[in-house]
Amino acid sequence: MNKRQKIKKLTEKTKEIFNDCFLPNGCLIAAPTQMPYYPAQAKSYLYCWPGRDLGFNVTGALYLGMDIFDQVLTWIWERAEDYQKSANPADDWKEGLLFRSY
Repeated sequence: MNKRQKIKKLTEKTKEIFNDCFLPNGCLIAAPTQMPYYPAQAKSYLYCWPGRDLGFNVTGALYLGMDIFDQVLTWIWERAEDYQKSANPADDWKEGLLFRSY
């Protein structure tokens, strides 16, 4: 196998892993621990880090030809804790998980 073929094979495997990390609800998880190829002895890592890591992953996916930007932002808007503004302006800066961490 020449270098070009190796790079193509690695790129295809990377796309597969990205697809496995992108859940149907729009969440992009850190590692696809639900997949059979994931090492059994490794810890579960079904986390989503909506700050820097999510930005890097969405950018990486775009370079691989996968446009998941809208789905990921929809997931953050609709599902992430206390992300949307409430009807009461006094509650807008409620210290939820995203507020404390990012």
